[in-house]
Amino acid sequence: MLPTVVVGLASAVFLTYVFGVLVTAENPDHALGHVASASLFLIVAFAAVRFWPAPRPGGAKRLSRGLVVGGCSVIAAALLLEAVGAFGYDGEKSRVGLLTALHNGVWPLGVVGFLGLVVGMLLAAVPGKRGQPDDTAV
Repeated sequence: MLPTVVVGLASAVFLTYVFGVLVTAENPDHALGHVASASLFLIVAFAAVRFWPAPRPGGAKRLSRGLVVGGCSVIAAALLLEAVGAFGYDGEKSRVGLLTALHNGVWPLGVVGFLGLVVGMLLAAVPGKRGQPDDTAV
């Protein structure tokens, strides 16, 4: 419980800082779009952890839950890194090289997260064998 609270508070502080920086940025809409998208994936990951019952160890349902939570978390991390990199787009005429490279180079991380999310959702949708006990831990 304590690690979840710490991560939640740290995320809130970070997002508050990012939103504060966005107000003074030259290109806030671009970065804000990435942060808003990341927030949605963080909400889905939190909801899966909070409301999806933990399945028994070793089952496909446990793997699917882990892939959904992990996939959403990786996508959110990639989007937050892209938001930082979006500050490299300093108007139409100039670019900040390192930040632009970060923005353009982090997308494979998001693709990996998306693949994990899709595989996890597909595994969750596969029904168990008939006559087998429920895979959810009591």
